[in-house]
Amino acid sequence: MISALASGGAFAVEAIVTNAQLPSDGWTWKAADKEEPDARTMYVKKVGEQVSLRIQTYDVPITSAGFLEAVREQIMKKPDYQGANITTVGPMDFSGKSWDVFTIKRKDEINQQILGRKIDSDTVFMVIYTGAGSYYDTYYNDFKSFIGKSGN
Repeated sequence: MISALASGGAFAVEAIVTNAQLPSDGWTWKAADKEEPDARTMYVKKVGEQVSLRIQTYDVPITSAGFLEAVREQIMKKPDYQGANITTVGPMDFSGKSWDVFTIKRKDEINQQILGRKIDSDTVFMVIYTGAGSYYDTYYNDFKSFIGKSGN
């Protein structure tokens, strides 16, 4: 359903990357992937991709909550997520901005928080914060800092 609803927004992602401040000096942007021009990932240099933050935009004719619910349903079908604790989509406030959010706690100690918000009438800005084990909590404040600065 996601691919049927969404088309990419490479221009919007590059504008976000250009204008966004990294959470701290310890983070860096991964090189752009030609296969996914509408997505970018940053990670913590000292722990590699044990902690990452992926941003992506989607042009969709539905709400961000509806879009995240479709993402959530697709994730729940994947073998790596069987038995994971996956919350329902709900609202959350970051620096005075409302986001739609759900979280995942996998059995292999990979934790994720997936957020989305409309940045214009047809575009959802989605952020996926992923951390392995205790790294998730260690760098969570950096993640919140980035969200607070980049949520438009």
